[in-house]
Amino acid sequence: MRREAMTASLQTRMGILLLAFFGLLSISVAATFWAIDTQKQDALIINLAGRQRMLVQQMTRDVLNIKHDGAEASVQSLVEAAHTFERTLTALVLGGTTTYPPGRTVAIPAVQDAETLTALRQVQATWATFRGHLNRIVAAPPASPERLTAIQAVENLAPILIWQADEVVRRYEAAARHKLARLGRIQIAFLAGALLLLVLDFLLLHKLIVRPLRELGSTAERIGGGDFGPIELTGPREIKRLAHSFNQMQAQLQAWTEELETRVEQRTAELAALHEASREIALQLEINKERQRIAAEMHDGLAQMLSYLGLQVEQIVDLVEADRAEEVIGRLQRLYKAIEQASQDVRRSIIRLQESPQPRRALQDQLAAIVKEFSRQGGPPVTLSLGTIPSLFLSRDQCEQVTRVVQEALLNARRHAQAGRVIVRLERQGTEATVTITDDGRGFDPDAPHDDGRPRFGLSVMRARAARLDGRLDIRSSPGRGTQITLTWPLTPNTC
Repeated sequence: MRREAMTASLQTRMGILLLAFFGLLSISVAATFWAIDTQKQDALIINLAGRQRMLVQQMTRDVLNIKHDGAEASVQSLVEAAHTFERTLTALVLGGTTTYPPGRTVAIPAVQDAETLTALRQVQATWATFRGHLNRIVAAPPASPERLTAIQAVENLAPILIWQADEVVRRYEAAARHKLARLGRIQIAFLAGALLLLVLDFLLLHKLIVRPLRELGSTAERIGGGDFGPIELTGPREIKRLAHSFNQMQAQLQAWTEELETRVEQRTAELAALHEASREIALQLEINKERQRIAAEMHDGLAQMLSYLGLQVEQIVDLVEADRAEEVIGRLQRLYKAIEQASQDVRRSIIRLQESPQPRRALQDQLAAIVKEFSRQGGPPVTLSLGTIPSLFLSRDQCEQVTRVVQEALLNARRHAQAGRVIVRLERQGTEATVTITDDGRGFDPDAPHDDGRPRFGLSVMRARAARLDGRLDIRSSPGRGTQITLTWPLTPNTC
């Protein structure tokens, strides 16, 4: 019973603390809104009091205009200004309505501050005399001695009335500052009360909730380490219920652990057999992948070189039939160099399959080497455009795919397109890189097979290489209009 009473007391005390906190918060918000409304009202009254000074100055100017120019139009302005001044003064003293700005009627309360009221009474006394002189100016004939005497009196009283109006403004401003200071003290008191309530709430939560929960967390870590001993906690009823749930979960977890161990032993043997099967499947996949790579390697290297040699042999036969011996010797020398190059390519391929990976080279350097070798073999002039992009360091597989596509496109331009000029351009657009090979050769239909009916294996290989790069290959060509091959692939984050 005592434990239950303590739990109920905890709930009650937390509820009281929360209600008190929200009560202080509500009062503070209400006081803030009241202060805002009061400041608006005080600002309006201070503006009206300040306008009284400007009205005195306006009336003084109107009187001077009447004195010097005899302008009767100033008389009407003087009457309106005097009416506005008197109406505002009455509203400031007794409360009421006045116009501010023109065309808008505002209500203001009667003055409550004794010092401000005294200052307003002084203004009223001076205004009574000032207003009498204004009435005589309005009623007296122009240039009459009576009007001139009243004008002189107005000039003498105007500085006094202006000073008294300024004093009223200062009193109102002082009263407004006093209100704000009082509101600030009240807000500080509310803040201190709210902070005290938060501290009390924190101490209560720490004693009756946080501390038992920490003990429960330590017990949970002990269970995670394999210790399934019972949990004993003291605290509110909610904590005890949580401890009871943990004990039930612990018993169930222990039973599941024993059952899981039995199942793990059964599954281990099955997984061992599956592992052996997966190794065989993975090995077969690697073999297939290597076959595809070797096929592409042979097509890009040996097959293209053999095709080139066949073309050279056909040309040599034509030169022999034409009895052009000197050119035949030159072609045979070139053919010999090509055979040596093919032999070196085969050796390099064998070495590359056996040697460890070499340091990476920038893609720009590899493209420059390809263009140089292509020009050395007697291909059409090639322009290499690298722009100003930073050096691109790709992985070994990526470099191989890109360079092989460029080599295949250049060889096609020399062997099939009969191009007069080739342009190779490397660009970078955001997170993608692009290599474009453009020639001015005779072009072809990419969707049509060879003239002998054979499929275009070279294009298929280039598309496969683009797929290995997770990129795309775009081929634009038509008979008589040249060919443009564009390889686009994404750059990985570690690509420089």
